[in-house]
Amino acid sequence: KPIDKDKPFVNKKNKDIYIETNTINTSSQLSDTLNKENNDLKKEIQKKPLYNICLLIPLYTNELKENIPEEEANYFNFITFYEGFLLGIDSTNKLDIKLNLFIYDVTKDTNDIKNIIEDKNIKSADMIIGPFFNNNLTILAKSLKQSQVKIISPFATDDNILSLNTNVIKLSPSVSKEYQYLCNYITNNYNNSNIFIIN
Repeated sequence: KPIDKDKPFVNKKNKDIYIETNTINTSSQLSDTLNKENNDLKKEIQKKPLYNICLLIPLYTNELKENIPEEEANYFNFITFYEGFLLGIDSTNKLDIKLNLFIYDVTKDTNDIKNIIEDKNIKSADMIIGPFFNNNLTILAKSLKQSQVKIISPFATDDNILSLNTNVIKLSPSVSKEYQYLCNYITNNYNNSNIFIIN
């Protein structure tokens, strides 16, 4: 329940008195604010009538053709990512963003990326998600270095990939960055504590 800014709020337990000023939004004010921010976001990101998106994901469709037993197969490894990705694509409809989606089966085999590197959809893409393995990601990043195609890497942790192409966006931090932030967090919050690290 919003606090009336003209009346004091008394915390009887601690006998503290707080005077609220203009810091509390009512539900209607908050809704108006969120709607305005959502509309501003639509205006900002919808710069093109149609976006071309390429997903380079290891689906291992060749294993399905070869009837490889499930316990030995790799095709289940990225199915959950694929399903989640499709849900995300579906949600873009709420922002009135129109997409052309092209899906490529790109495994660890470098031939997979080499076979599609000259594909017109790859070269004209607005965004490429993947490849998921560093060897193919490196090849793609070097090949599209002179283009404006954004390459999103969901799992790469090596920061060196960023130096190959300024349009590569890495979603996972490097291990060194994780150590750095962990050390900063411990220093800022547990400076005088005894810390035990158990491996």
